Order: sequence, then structure tokens, then C-alpha cells
Amino acid sequence: RSMGAREEGLRDAVCFMHALKGKVRGSNAVVFASVPHELAAVPEGQRLLRTADYVIRLDSMHSCPQAVRDQYSDYTAFLHLQKVLRVGSLVTFTPDSLHFLIKLRKRALQMDRMHSAVPEAAPARETPSTDF
Repeated sequence: RSMGAREEGLRDAVCFMHALKGKVRGSNAVVFASVPHELAAVPEGQRLLRTADYVIRLDSMHSCPQAVRDQYSDYTAFLHLQKVLRVGSLVTFTPDSLHFLIKLRKRALQMDRMHSAVPEAAPARETPSTDF
């Protein structure tokens, strides 16, 4: 069975990510890679995401329905932690929240914890924010 150019490219990307992960694992380096959501939806793209230690999904407010945009009008995006690193651990680490709201301020990025995973649900109770 012949492989299409797209599948071959994805296979090469997965091989590259495995090699890169092996090189970075023993150093103090950090690597960020961006994967378009169309690619993440196909099985080959899922293999690429499985090589990552952390998987973060960003959703723009512009892609949300108007009711959600009105409800969270002060914010610019949603951040969802989809995968968290668990190496050499017998206990599963789960952060307090896997969903955050992002607000851009003059000189800082503000992230507020979102207590409701579905934006259409009850309004999120805001907690003290974390400024970066």
C-alpha cells in the first residue's frame, strides 16, 4: 500500500519528535511545538500529540458562539490542559484546574482559573489570577 505525501510527512514528523524528545530529555531545554487542530483530529496527528509531555489547547473567543463571547467579554482565549507529564510517579498528579481563561493586560498575561469546563455552563467563579 503506497503512503500519501501527507501520511509520509506525518510519519517523518513523529520520528523527528521522538528523536528530539530523546535529546531534550537529558538537558535543561524546553521545546514548544504547535500542531493545527485539523492535524490533531486525524490518527496520524494523534500519534504526534502522544509524543508530547504536555498538551495544551488554546481556543480563541472569536471561534465561540456570541453568547459565550458576551459571558466572557473581558477575556481573549480559553486554555485547556489536555495532557500533563507523569514520569516515575506512582501517584497521579492532577492540577486544581485544567481549564483557564486568558486576559491580555498592558504588560502582563493574566490567567484565571475556570471552574466550569464548558463555557456555556454556569458563569465561572474567578479566583486570584496568576500574572506572567
